[in-house]
Amino acid sequence: MEHIFYVLAAYIFFCKLWPYFLYPNYFRKSKVEDYSELKELASKLKDADKYQQNRLFKSILVNTYMFSEDEIEIKKRLLFSIVIHQWFSFKLNGKVVTVDPYYGTFEGV
Repeated sequence: MEHIFYVLAAYIFFCKLWPYFLYPNYFRKSKVEDYSELKELASKLKDADKYQQNRLFKSILVNTYMFSEDEIEIKKRLLFSIVIHQWFSFKLNGKVVTVDPYYGTFEGV
């Protein structure tokens, strides 16, 4: 019975309390950046049509220098022979991530 107490105490310490000290932002909510360039970009994304949103997202990802232009692919499909639907995808940690602003989907992570 005494061993169970020690195991439970170790579990509480290492799995419940220790992360609060290991990760200082664990208690705080994430900060939303608030500067003029970001607000301008957000306004452009909100008001842009869906093709422009794909292009802007691709530009943002490429400019982080974490992705090259070749790694991010804007895909297109002709629906009902009149409507062109677009989305983009890229590989992240070996998985294909698909982002579709029109349908509001973010899949693959």
